[in-house]
Amino acid sequence: MCRNRRLASSGVKEPAREYSVSVQYLGRVRMVVKGAFTGNLYGFSPTQSVQKVDHRDAFYLLESGLFGIEL
Repeated sequence: MCRNRRLASSGVKEPAREYSVSVQYLGRVRMVVKGAFTGNLYGFSPTQSVQKVDHRDAFYLLESGLFGIEL
């Protein structure tokens, strides 16, 4: 039996292959952005400025200049 069928029959899910990046919004007004790659919606505000974002969307957010990487 192949590995995927074994995992499915046992109820165990494979680990997620996607990675996330903690991105910090640098603006002063509330905004919602749509991920250019995934289409996910991400909401940011000055009080909730840090959020985990799919790594494929993070590139485009960082390019805008409104976001930075949270360390």
